[in-house]
Amino acid sequence: MSGARTPRVRVVVLNYDGGDTTVRCLEALQQVDWPADALEIVLVDNASIDGIAPVIARDMPVVRVIEHTHNVGFAGGCNLALRDLSAIDYVALLNNDTIPDRDWLRPLVDALEADDGLGAANSKIVFAPSFVELSIDATRDQVEPGAQDLGVRITGLTVDGAEVWEHTQFADGCHRSETRGTGYEQVCWTAPQAQVRVPVEPTLTEIDAVLAIELSSDVPKTVRLTAGGDVVEVDVDVEPSWHLVPMRGPIFDVINNVGSRLVLGGYGGDRGFLEPDHGQYDEPDEVFAWCGGAALLSVRYLRDVGIFDDRYFMYYEDTDLSWRGRLAGWRYVYVPESVVRHEHAASSREGSAMFTHFVERNRFVTLARNAPWSMLADALYVFLRDTAVIFERDVAVQVLHRSRPSPTLTLRRLRAFGAFLEMLPSTLATRRRQGVAARARGDLVDRWAVPQ
Repeated sequence: MSGARTPRVRVVVLNYDGGDTTVRCLEALQQVDWPADALEIVLVDNASIDGIAPVIARDMPVVRVIEHTHNVGFAGGCNLALRDLSAIDYVALLNNDTIPDRDWLRPLVDALEADDGLGAANSKIVFAPSFVELSIDATRDQVEPGAQDLGVRITGLTVDGAEVWEHTQFADGCHRSETRGTGYEQVCWTAPQAQVRVPVEPTLTEIDAVLAIELSSDVPKTVRLTAGGDVVEVDVDVEPSWHLVPMRGPIFDVINNVGSRLVLGGYGGDRGFLEPDHGQYDEPDEVFAWCGGAALLSVRYLRDVGIFDDRYFMYYEDTDLSWRGRLAGWRYVYVPESVVRHEHAASSREGSAMFTHFVERNRFVTLARNAPWSMLADALYVFLRDTAVIFERDVAVQVLHRSRPSPTLTLRRLRAFGAFLEMLPSTLATRRRQGVAARARGDLVDRWAVPQ
């Protein structure tokens, strides 16, 4: 670092009913390798009912607690800790369901100190557990004409007797398309060949354990299973039965985010998402955008570009702020030496009404503010075309056949579009204030946009 003065860093953690998860994050932050007199930890509590804000204020005096009277989302919550940037040099944003390594912060600061043109540095974010890969081979020599060539149905997973379903990753050849019982417990159907990533403790380097898996099938078949040890052949029938598989050998991490991408169609995307970490991201790299889950932001950058747009509430707020910075000439870097483990526990599920509303609305707002007009027009056309197809399938055809229509998804999409239109006038005003030429917007997309 330049000079004798240690840069002052504020770490912002947002809590919305995170409970013990948030406590673990704050405990880990207090162990981070950075001088205590140059580190400020701020917990913003978004009107949670978990009761941890007063507990943190009492038991962790090094943490400054900001409590809000109502939930203002990720954007508004973070902004409560970003409005006063005096006396600090950098602001770190860290999800409350992450655990930073002890050496997490220093490489980020070093990167920004070394290059005044960098607005932010992004950590390597990996999923909280490590994994062992379970391979499933349920191929059959012959399949009757017209029959569906399925693999097996997975309904249970344990490692040494402990349930691991919640953090299991159903990877290639897996289709989690069923529910059972009340609908809470999920079921995975596989293709004839599939890979399942079974979670294990990340502190391990090798595993020697027993995996138990509950399987059934559409027809009786012999299935070959292996999890780093010997291949086990089991007979699977239409009724579920449990089978034991030895787990042996090395374990691996799985990438959550190593910087963010701009995807054609105007989507923000996690670079490296769900890739096993085999060293392919071990070098620093410039990225289009930083991820709000674990990043260090320069105060100079924030003063130049501004903070989050409060109206975003959740989703795309970091993509928008990154894009605004890009248009102002700032760059961002991914720093592989800075590692954070992420529980990946979302506050809203994909496909939910909240997810659909904010993702679609905020994507269009981000494009209207930052993208070439043609990119926004293409995105709106595809969205409205798909909405018309959904309406025809779920409503028009059902009415025609005197069946009960299902307008829910159509209405969700139309509400999101209507909310975008409400925000459009003010969004266009901010676009004009950017003073960026159309050519520069196009050049930025040409350089950074990638296929899905």
